This record gives sequence, C-alpha cells and structure tokens, in this order.
Amino acid sequence: MKEDLSVVLVSNRGPVSFVQSDGNFQTQRGAGGLSGALDWAARQLGEHSIWIASAISSDDKEAMETGATEDLPEELGYRVRLLDIDAGVYDQYYDAVSNRMLWFANHCLWDELHIESFGQRELDAWNNGYEPVNKRFAKVASECFEQDALVLFQDYHLATAPGHLRKAHPGQAILH
Repeated sequence: MKEDLSVVLVSNRGPVSFVQSDGNFQTQRGAGGLSGALDWAARQLGEHSIWIASAISSDDKEAMETGATEDLPEELGYRVRLLDIDAGVYDQYYDAVSNRMLWFANHCLWDELHIESFGQRELDAWNNGYEPVNKRFAKVASECFEQDALVLFQDYHLATAPGHLRKAHPGQAILH
C-alpha cells in the first residue's frame, strides 16, 4: 500500500544498525557523514519521510525477522525499511562493483588502476549483483511514495536505480 510521503531516502547504509545483546536489539547510529546529514533531514520531515537501506549485518537481518525494526519510527521519528539482500549478491553489488570499480571511477582514480577493459568476472558481478540490487531498490522505492514525493538516491552504490525508477514512473521527482 502506498503511503502519503514527501521524501523517500534511499541509500546502501541506513541511519542505524542493530546490535543484539542478551536477546534484545539495540540500535547504533549509522557510520559516516551520510547518516548524520540525512537523519537530520528525515527527522525534520517526520512521518512524511521513509529511509530505505540494506540490512547489512546478521543482526540487522535478525532484527527484521523478529520485528525489532517496527520500533524505529518511535525511536527515530520516521520510518525505515531495510532490504535483506542475499550475501553473495550483496558481495557482487557492494564489493566487486561499488568498491572495486565505481569507487575509483567516482574519485577520478580510474587511470591509477591501469584497467583498459573488464573481464567476465566483473561483467557477472554487474549483471548478477549490482543491477539486480539497484532494480530492487528502485522497485521498493516505488512502493513507498505517492506521485508528489521526492525520491533521493544517495551515492554511487545506487547509480542505476534512478534510471530503473524513471522507466516505471516517468514523471517522478528523482534526485541522485
């Protein structure tokens, strides 16, 4: 069911991560500057925002399974939707493509690698990891907004997700 949202934030890493202790889940603020900046914006928007991110750790995934993520709107002031991505697919998406290829390209260090072309391994990682994950993020984002919402995709991890969303929703306001 679509909800009345103003902003859909989409990133690989979310605003919090879960840590299990004595059978209970505690949240820790997400690492890096992205979390602090977007968390502030999401809190200002409150119920008019949702943050979609990967469930990265096993504790994140278990928190999803046990329903611990349902307490996040009360704790944070906005909704969070975590995606459970298969570990092998995530490795291709995050490590093989995002970190080993796109990080260098986006930081103008491509020439330092002295790579003139990619092999089958990189192509497989793109086709079986990076693209499917980006498509999934775009699909989930499309389930979380009304037409007047702004969808913000963050960082090179999700470089192709806006295009997938644009195909399905040509008039949607999208930032990347």
